[in-house]
Amino acid sequence: MNVFTRNPVPAADDFNGLPVMHATDPISCVPISRCYPNADVPKTDDSSVLTYLYPVTSANLASFPGKQITADNTARIHGSVFFTDSTGAA
Repeated sequence: MNVFTRNPVPAADDFNGLPVMHATDPISCVPISRCYPNADVPKTDDSSVLTYLYPVTSANLASFPGKQITADNTARIHGSVFFTDSTGAA
């Protein structure tokens, strides 16, 4: 979020981890490569979503040399995940 709000000031890792598939950009970031490094390279969150759209299965594994079956190498969380702040409060 700090990539957009600038509070706190984003570090290089914040920009590098920003998903390509995000909701909006400031008008000054058109084209997107003006503001974000490697803007055309899917990040971890993007890759996670892409595995839903294009899963590698035992039926199509031969079409993707070097890839592994998606279900064997991923996990899904169902329900709620809660994080605490720096004071330990939820």
